[in-house]
Amino acid sequence: MREQLKNRPQEVPEEDFKKLLEYWRDENTKEVSHQNAQNIVQLKWRHRMGNKGFAVIREKMRESNEDKEPPTQAEMFIATRQSRKRKELDQETNHAITKLQDLIENHGKTSSEAFESVLGKQKPGRMRCYGRTTTPTLLKRNEEIARLKREHPAEVRQFNDRIQEMEEKRRQDKEETDRKIQLLLKTVLNQNTSVEYRCPGSFDINSCNRC
Repeated sequence: MREQLKNRPQEVPEEDFKKLLEYWRDENTKEVSHQNAQNIVQLKWRHRMGNKGFAVIREKMRESNEDKEPPTQAEMFIATRQSRKRKELDQETNHAITKLQDLIENHGKTSSEAFESVLGKQKPGRMRCYGRTTTPTLLKRNEEIARLKREHPAEVRQFNDRIQEMEEKRRQDKEETDRKIQLLLKTVLNQNTSVEYRCPGSFDINSCNRC
């Protein structure tokens, strides 16, 4: 501990650094760290976009597409495995990207077919390159909605117009209800202030000498 404290960064208070050293020496912490290191070693084709989530990257790629279509899994895989610092890719990642591009461009495979061929089948309840919140069921529903919008634009537009009309009608009804309540409250307050006060002896307050 004394030897480690000699190498303490000057900007870190000594008491805080002691707590950090104690944390590192804890057996449970060492076990978790060792397990994490093993998990990282087993990872293939590691994400290289830092702390940016898949959803953020996907939206940026969608906006950059001329047709505004979201990127495929293969496109997301290739984009998120490129080093931001232009570092050379490891051999396994480079091979996977080359194989994906070859299957799509030269063998007539669809993007999803090529992606599954290279990376294997999806695990139940998960979608690669989509983030934690996207499931196969949710993705299928979103794709169905997008398909209906493309195939029935007029109906979708009418449906949206109808929703806007309903929202506007609801807003107007609420404003009318609020107006009536305010008018009622005003009327009640005016009535209360205009009621003639009488003392316990039932005499007119203007002529009563008992109060």
